[in-house]
Amino acid sequence: IGDVWQISEVRLEVSQPRQPCWKLGRRWNRADLPKKVVQTGMSGWYLRVLTEGMASPGELVLSERPNPGWTISRCNELYYGHGHDSHETLQELANLPQLSEAWKEDLTRKLAPQST
Repeated sequence: IGDVWQISEVRLEVSQPRQPCWKLGRRWNRADLPKKVVQTGMSGWYLRVLTEGMASPGELVLSERPNPGWTISRCNELYYGHGHDSHETLQELANLPQLSEAWKEDLTRKLAPQST
């Protein structure tokens, strides 16, 4: 989360993992594929545009990596409950300034005490 990629004058930032949908299974003719992606944590990601502009092929450069410990895979493990991390670790993820608002809202709900 937070990696910034530069392509010519365009700057893009990784903001959250991508959740697999049914189309993935349909495309590869494997209904179980979205579930496998969730189990492995190996999904795609969404990018936010930091700087608009023209991009040319072959010029992709990683220009910033502010959170090297927060990989897409680790975020998925926490989000889907496969990790063994603490409440504090979830809070740390939710506090990342580069994380999308949608994920921050979901994590805030996960962190809220559950009423019985």
